Amino acid sequence: MHVDPVATNLYALSAPGQKTIGEGIQLGMLYAFDFDGTLAPIVANPEQARPSQSVIRHMQILCELAEVAVVSGRRMEDVRERLGFTPHYLIGNHGIENDDGARDESADEIMSAWRKSLEPYALRLRQAGILVEDKGLSFSLHYRTARDRTQALATIDDIANTLEPRPRRIGGKFVVNFLPPGAPDKFHALQALMTKRGFRSAFFMGDDVTDDLVFDQAPAHWLTIRVERLEGSRARFYLSSQNEVVLLIQTLINRLTALSAARRPLP
Repeated sequence: MHVDPVATNLYALSAPGQKTIGEGIQLGMLYAFDFDGTLAPIVANPEQARPSQSVIRHMQILCELAEVAVVSGRRMEDVRERLGFTPHYLIGNHGIENDDGARDESADEIMSAWRKSLEPYALRLRQAGILVEDKGLSFSLHYRTARDRTQALATIDDIANTLEPRPRRIGGKFVVNFLPPGAPDKFHALQALMTKRGFRSAFFMGDDVTDDLVFDQAPAHWLTIRVERLEGSRARFYLSSQNEVVLLIQTLINRLTALSAARRPLP
């Protein structure tokens, strides 16, 4: 079931937003976060992406109060090294990788074939200002630094159409991701984790096209927050910028602390 985005897209730090989020927070929920643009600010060089010390401290506290997942488009080990805290669950490569160590052999075969197919295009990609990031089970083609981004996108489209099998393409902020056909997205990866671990509801915060796939498919009772408002987004709430993420994490901490205290037996 989808929620009307116009009726429910509240500013998360407004009084109505804080009230609605506070009422929806539960001790048994899964609290899930994207990495780039959410826990960490977007930077020109993705290798320099790190959460602020304030976000790290707040996430360490949140991990003591609730079950926390980080769901990233990065390789799982790449994002793990950058976090500065230890979540209970980690999902990488847009949902393809998770902590259970399972690996899709067909995806490995597809990636191997794509690597060979991309080799002849190396010079054309560099000349177009496109950086190809091989993430083991997916490719990310970054065009943030391209002089002509429209032409860079056209180049990416042309090359994608030469690959066999055709990749599942997911866009982002100046990036196009190539995933093996049939690969899960972030929503399906979260759904699988919740089924496996027995979670009935979730809080999810993200900022990009890959996160919009979660907002579009999430059940109405999930708490979904988009960093930076997007017209027509199906996220129930939004934050104005990544700088506000830590403020909403503090809201979670305050509410979960109060709920935990209320459950303790009186001396």
